[in-house]
Amino acid sequence: MKILVSTQYDALVGGVETYLDSVLPMLVARGHEVRLLAVEHLSSLRPLAPSVSGRLTVSEAGVEAAKGFAREFGPDVIFQHGISLPDLESFLLDQAPGVAYVHNYYGSCISGSKRLQRGTDHPCDRTFGPLCLLHYLPDGCGGRNPVTGVKLYALQMRRKKLLGRCSRILVGSRHMEREYLKYPETSRQLRVVPLFIAPLATEPKPKGAAHDTLLFLGRLSEWKGVSHLIRALPLASAALQRPLELMIAGDGSQRAVLEALAQTTRSRVTFLGSVDPEQRRALFSRVDVLAVPSTWPEPFGLVGLEAAQFSVPSVAYSVGGIPDWLEPGVSGELAPGNPPTVEGLAEALTRALQDPNHLRALGTAARRGVDRFLPERHMELLEAALKEAAG
Repeated sequence: MKILVSTQYDALVGGVETYLDSVLPMLVARGHEVRLLAVEHLSSLRPLAPSVSGRLTVSEAGVEAAKGFAREFGPDVIFQHGISLPDLESFLLDQAPGVAYVHNYYGSCISGSKRLQRGTDHPCDRTFGPLCLLHYLPDGCGGRNPVTGVKLYALQMRRKKLLGRCSRILVGSRHMEREYLKYPETSRQLRVVPLFIAPLATEPKPKGAAHDTLLFLGRLSEWKGVSHLIRALPLASAALQRPLELMIAGDGSQRAVLEALAQTTRSRVTFLGSVDPEQRRALFSRVDVLAVPSTWPEPFGLVGLEAAQFSVPSVAYSVGGIPDWLEPGVSGELAPGNPPTVEGLAEALTRALQDPNHLRALGTAARRGVDRFLPERHMELLEAALKEAAG
């Protein structure tokens, strides 16, 4: 098949690009002809899927050149990953059937966060529609400008209609399946194609004794709940009657705020900044628990599987797609997620760390659970969806 992949960035920015960086070479290895059409060029980061030779970036070549690139290629199918140019997305769907992999709340939330911030911060389960305009300001769905809210609503409604034109809509978790089953435009084309984690090149060394060390790994944004984690740390330490250490790997807009918060708690918190893949592996080899305190409904939460490869269980709020891979009391511990509370997270951390034998059993089960999310199964389901659409 001739597959044209559309995405926002041409470099490794976040989860979408990391996914494509793994999948595109596998599609090429399976004999498909792949071309990449990205909206934005980022020269400061590693290029996305460098083995894919045919590529064009709209920010450098322009929209008309992008349309010519698509027409000249003559794809059998468009593999879509949510771009910021709905007119171009519509044009691509005129060229060939579309298969959209929905990584986030594309066309199903006015702000894309599925999160209410007024009063108690908690996930939103409202069906996207006109009532969202009424709730935008009172519930803190996004910013404080009603004009911005109207513009965002119009954009997301258009995105939902574009999804409705796709031959197949793929999601990575049962939570995301439930989300898009709400809408007539998307329910019939929907397929669950779980995300995956590539096997490690070498087996990690067996973990030694616990050191009461926690790790957060991700972007330091408000949605990721790191402030909850920092405030939960002294509560869990008091319950366990021993000090805990927290390492925070990542960067973002909230870093200065979080550093100040950590100082007020007088807890052992270290900010490591951004880390590369080798540093990530080293961190997983030395920590006891991965904390995933996201207060928004994570569509999947792939970082939990990364940690599980090293027999590191996760402690998380029960939101979004996280329960797809984290079984509470078996492969990790869950705190109530609606609403997510600092006290609930502290109790989940305490359950995970209180008994060394329980912690070890959680890590063993987490490692076994990785086998349900291997690349081969993902590629079988993905390739079948692409072929069905092209046919």
